[in-house]
Amino acid sequence: ELRAPARGPLKTLNFAADFYRGRTALEGGSEAAQNHVWGLEEQLEISRLMLNAEYARGRWREGTRFGYYLQPAVRLSPDWIGFYRLEGLESARVQEAERRHLLGINYRPLPQVALKLEYYRSVPLERSFLFIETERKPFNGIAAATAFFF
Repeated sequence: ELRAPARGPLKTLNFAADFYRGRTALEGGSEAAQNHVWGLEEQLEISRLMLNAEYARGRWREGTRFGYYLQPAVRLSPDWIGFYRLEGLESARVQEAERRHLLGINYRPLPQVALKLEYYRSVPLERSFLFIETERKPFNGIAAATAFFF
């Protein structure tokens, strides 16, 4: 991870890269498949505006998968952040692709506690491989989360 020094309105500028290589147990536990993933990540905060992004790509069971997200956000007050996030996941092995749009708010009543509420819309992009009609349709949802930091 590389961290740039904060200066003036620039509060955060971080870049990171990671790599994982290992074996993942398959169903039944009798065999394991090679699994390796590499990724890049960025965090930027200037004044009240933020941008987080990540891209990851890996090989698993002779297939390639990659995913990403791009999340612009605005600090509404010291404790409240509003955000939009675009997520994508694609797999060359099974030709699946999905894109998700999220709109949410994050509240920190205490520095060690974060509450998040999101509305999302998920859109399957490669519908020809889906056999069940309901899986071919976009769907919406609401998600809530609480995180405690130690």
